[in-house]
Amino acid sequence: MEITRESLIHLTTRLYQITILFPKKEPLRYKMREIANDILNGFIKIDNLRKRAVDAFDIIDQVCDGLDVMDGFFAISKEQNWVAPDELLPIWEGYSGMKEFLQDGLKDKNVVNDISLIGDIVNNVSLVSNGELSQALGGQVKKSLNDRQQKILETIKEKGKVQVGEFKDVFPMVTKRTLRRDFWQLFQSGEVERVGEKNDTYYQLISRT
Repeated sequence: MEITRESLIHLTTRLYQITILFPKKEPLRYKMREIANDILNGFIKIDNLRKRAVDAFDIIDQVCDGLDVMDGFFAISKEQNWVAPDELLPIWEGYSGMKEFLQDGLKDKNVVNDISLIGDIVNNVSLVSNGELSQALGGQVKKSLNDRQQKILETIKEKGKVQVGEFKDVFPMVTKRTLRRDFWQLFQSGEVERVGEKNDTYYQLISRT
C-alpha cells in the first residue's frame, strides 16, 4: 500500500467526517481526531526529512505509536456500533495499512529497500548501500555512541558477526525497533557493515585494512 501526503490528508478528512456520527460527548470523537492530526503531522515531517534518515526514524517511532493507539480506538468504535461497519472499516483499514507501510521499513531487510518503503527518505540510496551516507552528509549522521551501542560493538568484536534479534535478551527492556535503529546508526557511522539478506542479515565490523 502506497502512502502519500495527499492520501493521508484524504484519510484524515474522512476520519473527521465519520467521527461526527459519534455521540457528541464521547471522548473518542475528539481523541481520534487529535491522534489523526498527530499522525498527519508526523508523516509530513518524515516526508520533509528526505536527507536526514536518522532523525526520521524517531518520528517514525512516534507515528507508529499513534497508529497503535488509533487501532484500539477503532476497535472500541466498532464494538459500540456508533457507525455502520461498511463506513468505519475502510478508514480503519487505511490507518492499519499506513502502520504496516511504516513498520515494514524497519524490518531486517536490505537498507535500500527499507528507505524506499518509508517514503524514500534518503534521495541517493546508492550511497546508503555502500555505507557512505555519513561521509556524503559531511559527518551529519555520525554521532557519539551510547552505552547500548558500545555494548553491541563489543559483542560483535567477540563473536565476529551478530543479528539484531540476539540483543533482545541482552536488553530486555528495549524494543526491537530501537535496537534496529542502534544498528542503523552504527552502520551509518561506518562502524559495521551488513551481510546477507532478510532473516539471514548479519552485522560485522568493517575491516580497516
